[in-house]
This record gives sequence, C-alpha cells and structure tokens, in this order.
Amino acid sequence: MWAKLTKRIFYICFYTAFIFIPVWAGGKLINLTLDQIFISRFVVGWQQVARNLEERVPELPPMKNHQLVAGMNRIEQLAALASITLPVTKTKHSYTYLLKKINQPVEKIFLVVEPTRMIIYGLRKQTMRRIDKHIDGTENIHAGSFQAIQGKSKGTYIGILQL
Repeated sequence: MWAKLTKRIFYICFYTAFIFIPVWAGGKLINLTLDQIFISRFVVGWQQVARNLEERVPELPPMKNHQLVAGMNRIEQLAALASITLPVTKTKHSYTYLLKKINQPVEKIFLVVEPTRMIIYGLRKQTMRRIDKHIDGTENIHAGSFQAIQGKSKGTYIGILQL
C-alpha cells in the first residue's frame, strides 16, 4: 500500500513539474520578447526621431518639469511638420508606452526628448537592465551612454540615454 501511495505522489510531483517548468520558461521567453519589441520599436525608434529632429529642426522646445507633456506634444507637431515618422504605440501619444508583461505590473512609460538626451520614466528594473545591455553592451547603469537612477515611484527607474 505504501509503495503505491509513494509511486502516486512521485508521479503527481513529476507531472506537475513537467507542466510547470515549460509554462514558467514560456512566460520568461514572452517577457524577453516584449522587452525586445519595446526596445527596438520604441527606444531605438525615438533615438532615430531625435537624430532626425536634430538635423531638420533648428531648435527643440525647452522642457520644463511641470510642462513635459506640452513639450512632447510640441515635439510630435515638429516631427509631423518635418515629415518624421514617430514610433507607433497603443497609447494616445507616441511618447507614452504601456509595457504589459506576464505576471508583472504594467510599466507606464513616458519618454522626453531633449537636445542631447532622452529621458525614459517608469522603467522596471528588468526592462532598464535590458535597455542598458542593448545600448551599451553591458549591464552597468552607472556608466555608458545609457544610465539610470531610482524613480520616485517604488520599483521604478528613470533611464537617461545620451544622444
């Protein structure tokens, strides 16, 4: 009797692990893919927009802390006038992005373009590290052209990308 019970418990654990591990790994792979899409379409897309704006627009509007949305709306207008294609997002504006990952909180990302840098608000640690590795080749948020600091909201970071 104990042998049958032990065998049953073993097989229950075995099949549970057999199901759980691929589901867990699949979720990680999907999150990695979502990060790569975010980086290649949004972050790199805005890098290209910033470079094109620098070439075609004599002076970007100044950004003031309490008027960042108005400043970014003006940059969208300037890009449209200069026939520069903006990154497509599922939000109202091209400078905001909702990054929805499996089993993680939604990242509400806001990007600001300044003449010499881009500031990305609302990054989670994992996303920030992946951007750093993509831009600089290594994960070091204190060195390179992409750096990050702790954000005001718990668990978020502010990424600063030098152009």
